[in-house]
Amino acid sequence: MANFAGLAAAKSGGSQGSGPAPVLVCLQAGNLHSGAFDPFTAATAVSKAHGAWVHVDGAFGLWAAAVPELAGLTAGVERADSWATDAHKSLNVPYDCGVVAVRDAQALRSAMGLNASYLLQDADGSGDPSQRVPELSRRARGVPVWAALKSLGRDGAAGQIPPCHVRCPARGTAQGH
Repeated sequence: MANFAGLAAAKSGGSQGSGPAPVLVCLQAGNLHSGAFDPFTAATAVSKAHGAWVHVDGAFGLWAAAVPELAGLTAGVERADSWATDAHKSLNVPYDCGVVAVRDAQALRSAMGLNASYLLQDADGSGDPSQRVPELSRRARGVPVWAALKSLGRDGAAGQIPPCHVRCPARGTAQGH
């Protein structure tokens, strides 16, 4: 939790920070170079206590949650506000198949939605892809991800993960555990 002392100090006017505290805290799930996982439970508690949005960059390691032996590395990740991962790094799908999940659908629509008089709009945006991504002309990237997950199932997807996480001897938490 020492890594997040600056956030707490900045919000309380303490000596470790001056000026406004961060409104966004980005945590790592399996840093690409070190394999480090941030302490999600502690970091999210501090961040949320001070009003920050918590995002998890799980491009490489968020898939560890699917593997019983590695799931502990992602403990507390569910407390975040948003998550991103790259399906191509573990599921053998095309390179541009990223996955983003946002807890607050309205926040997602506010940040990413496109509105114009010539675009058809769904009243609540629930079925309108233009309310979730800034691209209006794109291929169906979700289909290969869905197909991979459907054909692999949970156990098969989990079986894809360990080789990626055991290559680097530094794998563990940001504190070196």
